[in-house]
Amino acid sequence: MKRIFTSKSNFPKCLIPVIIMLFSLSVLSQEKHIIQVANTQFTPNELTITVGDTVEWQNTQGYHNVNGTQDTYPSNPESFGNSPGNGWVFSHVFKTAGNYDYRCDPHFSLGMIGKITAKENMEVDLELTINFMSMTPHVGQILWIAVIDKDSGLELDRKSVIVTVDFSIVFSGIKKNHSYWINFYADHNGNGTYDIPPADHAWSIELNNVTENSVLNFTHNTNFTNIMWKNKLTIHFMSMNPHVGQNFHLSVYEKETGNKIQEVDTVAETDFMLSAYGIESGKSYNVDFYADHNGNGIYDSPPADHAWRIELSDVVADTTLTFTHNTNFTDISIKTGISDELTSDFNVYPNPASEKIFIKTGKFNSSSVQVRIFDISGKLKISQAYSFSQQLEIDIRQIVNGLYFMEISNQTQNEMLKFVKN
Repeated sequence: MKRIFTSKSNFPKCLIPVIIMLFSLSVLSQEKHIIQVANTQFTPNELTITVGDTVEWQNTQGYHNVNGTQDTYPSNPESFGNSPGNGWVFSHVFKTAGNYDYRCDPHFSLGMIGKITAKENMEVDLELTINFMSMTPHVGQILWIAVIDKDSGLELDRKSVIVTVDFSIVFSGIKKNHSYWINFYADHNGNGTYDIPPADHAWSIELNNVTENSVLNFTHNTNFTNIMWKNKLTIHFMSMNPHVGQNFHLSVYEKETGNKIQEVDTVAETDFMLSAYGIESGKSYNVDFYADHNGNGIYDSPPADHAWRIELSDVVADTTLTFTHNTNFTDISIKTGISDELTSDFNVYPNPASEKIFIKTGKFNSSSVQVRIFDISGKLKISQAYSFSQQLEIDIRQIVNGLYFMEISNQTQNEMLKFVKN
């Protein structure tokens, strides 16, 4: 168990803008990845997976095989392969981490090769215990504490507790090899919301490069930090059966100014929860959300899409709302669908798409770009380098239907787009 002693923190808090709201999953299931085999190529020809995942090759055209045997590639951690033929399906479960090369024997001379990278599953849930000591100045006050992933800027969890002189708080779901900010404050002035120190007393400490269950020891001090705490809005959606598997979009707007506080996308389940950050005490909000019922990737007025609005008035602090599915729809009159949010610099088509998407832009100043595609939970599904002049073609047949986020980057530029696979 890693034990870290700290009595103060002078580290400034820097939150990375949140692009994708990630939701904690207690169990991550193994996945199946599809590689199309046709003509003289494997698509995709490079794939990154997690140990325990299944890769399935589907021969849809031609006389081919998969040869990843150690006789052909001695550096492969394990062997896999099948015999040449037509119209076959071959699958292999990768049980050992490492880099794998493979080829089609009949068309090896034509460059029909592939590569698979199998990585260890680093998503093991660990625990963080924080021991607070000598908190005498705040006995009886409320202490709020949040754990934030440094890389993504996403909040893993937050809790509150009534302060005693010495006490402990335990967070689960800490991930191996991740680093975290631990931000917390005592509501010293007792007004029920966060105020910049010294009105409230706030601190930020770090947990870096987690390898095992960890312990942080914090002793009260006056080295306060403005942690820029944001109130959290949580909505529990219930009985959403008509929209299971459909794309779901939520936006929070401040009533007085009309400013958008945050928006969140997910895929609807029967019961699920969404969270947004930034609601301020004393202010009121419209919470607008819709299910893309007709599946065209953009918002359409009901009944084509099913949309609702909840009014949230006079926020005090963190707020939890419950919504049960009903047919009392509201035309929320927002156009925040996939294609509407793209800048004029990009043309993405078709969207939704079933096999390939094309991106046309003159924005990038180099021909080599890295494309990474994430699902709605933030899990990396595709990572590949492309040559990109004016148009980029991406094969998406190996991913399942749903909403995805695509990051296109080079050494100096970065762009995040959305698309729907159907």
